[in-house]
Amino acid sequence: MTFFMAGSTSKQLSPFYLNNTLVVPNKNQIERAGQAITIQPKQMEVLCYFAANAGELVTSDALIENCWPNQYISDSPLHKCIASLRKALDDDKAHPNYIKTLPKKGYLLVAHVAAIDKDSDELITTPETRKPKWLNGNPYPGQDAYQSQHQDVFFGRQRFIHQCVKRLSKVRVQIITAFPRQGSTSLLKAGLYPVLKMRTLTADSTFRGVFYCSLLEHSGKPLQEVEAALTQLGAQEKLIVLLDDLEKVPQCVDTLACIKRISGDRRIHWLVPCAHLLPSERVSQLCATGLIADSDEYTKSESILPAFSYADLYQIISRPFELADSPLGNGVDELILDQVSQGVASIGLLQSYLQQLYQKHSQVPLDEQSYQHFTFSQFLKNYTAEVTQQLSASEQAELSYFFPGLVTISSENHHQSVLQTLLLKEGALEFNMPVLQILIRADLLVPAAQCTGNGVQQVELQLACDALLKDWEKLSKWIADNLDVLFLTQDISIAYNRWQGQHRHQDYLLKNPSQIQEIIKIGLIEKQSALVNEQIKNYLALSARKYRAGVRLKRTVAAMLLTATLALVMFGVKVNQQKEQISEANRAAENLISFMLSDLKAKLEPIGKLELLSMVANKALQYFDHQGSEQLSSSAATQLADAFTLLGQVAYEKRQFEQAYKLFRQGAQTLAVQLHKTPEDAPLLEQQMLNYFWLGQLHYQQEKYNLAEQEFNGYLENAERLLALAPNNQYYQLELSYALNNLGSVAYKTNDILAAEQYFERSLNLKTQVLKYQPQNNALISDIAGTYSWQGNIQDRKGALDKALSFYEKATELRKVIYNKDTENSVNTLRLFDIVQKMSAALLSIGDYQGALDTVKDSNVLIDKLLEVDAENISHHEKSLINTLIELICYRQTKQHNQVLLKLATLDDSWQAIPDSARTLLARSALKKIELERAYSLANHSTLVATEYLKNKQSPVPDATENNQLTLAQFVVFTRYIEMLNQHQIAIREQEQAMAEQWIALYRPLIESHVNNKELFIRWEIVGHYLLLKTLTDSPANPVLLESFKASGYRPDEFTLLFNPTEENL
Repeated sequence: MTFFMAGSTSKQLSPFYLNNTLVVPNKNQIERAGQAITIQPKQMEVLCYFAANAGELVTSDALIENCWPNQYISDSPLHKCIASLRKALDDDKAHPNYIKTLPKKGYLLVAHVAAIDKDSDELITTPETRKPKWLNGNPYPGQDAYQSQHQDVFFGRQRFIHQCVKRLSKVRVQIITAFPRQGSTSLLKAGLYPVLKMRTLTADSTFRGVFYCSLLEHSGKPLQEVEAALTQLGAQEKLIVLLDDLEKVPQCVDTLACIKRISGDRRIHWLVPCAHLLPSERVSQLCATGLIADSDEYTKSESILPAFSYADLYQIISRPFELADSPLGNGVDELILDQVSQGVASIGLLQSYLQQLYQKHSQVPLDEQSYQHFTFSQFLKNYTAEVTQQLSASEQAELSYFFPGLVTISSENHHQSVLQTLLLKEGALEFNMPVLQILIRADLLVPAAQCTGNGVQQVELQLACDALLKDWEKLSKWIADNLDVLFLTQDISIAYNRWQGQHRHQDYLLKNPSQIQEIIKIGLIEKQSALVNEQIKNYLALSARKYRAGVRLKRTVAAMLLTATLALVMFGVKVNQQKEQISEANRAAENLISFMLSDLKAKLEPIGKLELLSMVANKALQYFDHQGSEQLSSSAATQLADAFTLLGQVAYEKRQFEQAYKLFRQGAQTLAVQLHKTPEDAPLLEQQMLNYFWLGQLHYQQEKYNLAEQEFNGYLENAERLLALAPNNQYYQLELSYALNNLGSVAYKTNDILAAEQYFERSLNLKTQVLKYQPQNNALISDIAGTYSWQGNIQDRKGALDKALSFYEKATELRKVIYNKDTENSVNTLRLFDIVQKMSAALLSIGDYQGALDTVKDSNVLIDKLLEVDAENISHHEKSLINTLIELICYRQTKQHNQVLLKLATLDDSWQAIPDSARTLLARSALKKIELERAYSLANHSTLVATEYLKNKQSPVPDATENNQLTLAQFVVFTRYIEMLNQHQIAIREQEQAMAEQWIALYRPLIESHVNNKELFIRWEIVGHYLLLKTLTDSPANPVLLESFKASGYRPDEFTLLFNPTEENL
């Protein structure tokens, strides 16, 4: 049941139990020991909120927000309310049974919550009125399972037990899916067995007996007793069997035969934990018993054993101590809870600690001071030392083999080691290593999840808690000894993922010579190690091969440049010998270096020989290094920074981003030293401004937008400083506008659309002012056109389609002016094409299909011209493909069906020769939408053919992390497929209904973010198809969002069901 819901009042809620106290919300009463106590409505509201969040930490802010909504109050009324509740519940703040205060954190409801269930055949678990005492020694069994006699000190599973009991009459076979060592045996023996035993004793129960059978402990005798009981059981009477240790099925032939004999008897209800590492093994083990037939039945019968909540852990820690008459001192339970609630994934490890803690303090009260003598951290040190000492030499070696897969270096703090998951495939050799099973049995290694990758089952394992990284001596020593290797493997992993993300392009292989040399030195490629998998080894082998080829090339080039290097060295010697000429010689050398870099870059770049420039420039930098950075003049420092910048550009253009960053940073440091001496030096400020630009551009290219924004802000500040020094300098005015453009681009990419709009507006104003004085400046006109284009993009993102079209038209006019001055210039042609294509897309969006057709024909002339010059350019072909898509939509909407057929027949089929994985997202998304147009064309002749064609073109719903252009295209195609079925009254299958729900769930967070914050803009194409799919599947649509979409005017002919929901459309 739901105890509390936002917007509801306590008057609307059903009664429920807190421990042995009955809570009646609609009367604002609680009943204890037969006495009714009336409490204030606000107190009841707070109590109901606690019940709704049982087991979770509840903050003061959450209570105020939900129980005092839209009111500005201090914490004082809340504290008074909780104090009144404690008084009414007769609760002790020091040793609470209901509400526990966690200082500086909030509150925790530690009472057991149970609903009043009126179904006659369902158990109600209400706590007993008696308070049992534990008189049997240590209440914690440590790593052993709880037994039935431990029922009074077994905590943490009450809610799950209640859930299992409620399902008992509805599901004949309940499968409890758990991980090994998660406590499933304790759950059966100390949790479910006693509760179910009590149920069989009630007169009105149809259950007449409960049997516990362990395939590990018993020889099958309990099952024989079940068979005997069945002979005396009535037709409507039932038995309950708790079947444990299912993984031992293959060794229990006789017991298995007995299970098969009785598995089909409907009078037996089974509760069976399954704790095998691999899901497939769980299913096969159960199928072998005859309890289920296949994996579908497994899924229907499954209940997943949940992780322990905050309140569960609190009860496990404190309640057994209280029942054993050795309560923890005030605050000690919180100290333990703080340690184990953050990163402890093993209940066995916790209970071992609590067992030893009780042994040490059962006779002496445990307060905060004495607790410090045996903390959880100290326990881990002792325990891991014991486990490690018991390992043989070969097992110790295996242990070191596993460590690399369990530890990595934090990407946020490079001096901190963190946990990671070890992924093992089904059948992996590691499963046969004895040390793996030892670590799992010792509760030091816990399964985290199971998953399936490419049809192969995998298991994720991780260390039982974060504290093991420092408290397990062998592990912490291994981390210290292998820190350099961990840093290296982390860098390799990042580089490998980047290479994969860029379709394994060779430019993204490792380039750092020191890294490659270290990889070769330690034998990462050849040796068997958990540090790297086979895929990464292949990546390293390719990187090493490319590195060796590069070394050979460098040696060849070095020989060619030896003469020039010697001459430079001799020149330096002469300068030192002739002190009277040092100033003039330095300036000459510096100018020569700057000239060499600039001139060589212009000549070497077109022929792809940038490596030569890098070598020459590095020799030049050695010269500057020899001079000493502190001895450089302002002019020399500018030239040195310029050299670093040029080298950084070379690395940037070769996509060597790490090297480029280092070079740009060196340039920045050189400039910072000189600017400290002469902060108003204009050439230095100009060079620093250029440095900021390249650092920002580098981060922008890598989609590190926060870092890019920081550098572009530095660019902006320098431009403003320069403009303050020379207010009428048009060059500085333009640099300021470029800085604003860059910041606008970052804001656009991070969806801060309003900020982007302001940046581009300021940038345009500056450029327009300069244009008055330079009306013939083609570069400036081109920049203004680019800014107009960005403003159009912003309006398009905001959904202001008419405004977007207006900006695109302005940009087109300027682009045509530049193009007409030099029609053979490919850059001008490409820029004009891009803006004309945006115009045609904008016209399409507002439903001006003829206007879009006319515009796209103009852009076809331009793209054909570009393809004549560069027929192999994939980007040009992609742009042509987008034009084809626009034409197909426009022809369909203007009823030119023959033109559609002609366009589809003449569609360039060169894309079909390219594997789907090698196509760009843009091309794949366009081709996906063209499939939809082909289906519409087929529908003119045969609806069945069209729907069957589209059904075969559907793609699985991707993860939220893959939300991109291709995802949107797949979403559009699916929605239109459902619309086509609806229009022709073809029933939607269950599978298609499920896919529709998945698509809606994928886009729901984005839609809700937009609804809740109107400044978070999303495209009308997404909104329209989201609303359309909800309407087609009879899901309620947000009326405000629907009206907003209608007001946008986005392609009304494509969304007639939303704009005009007539019976015919439906």
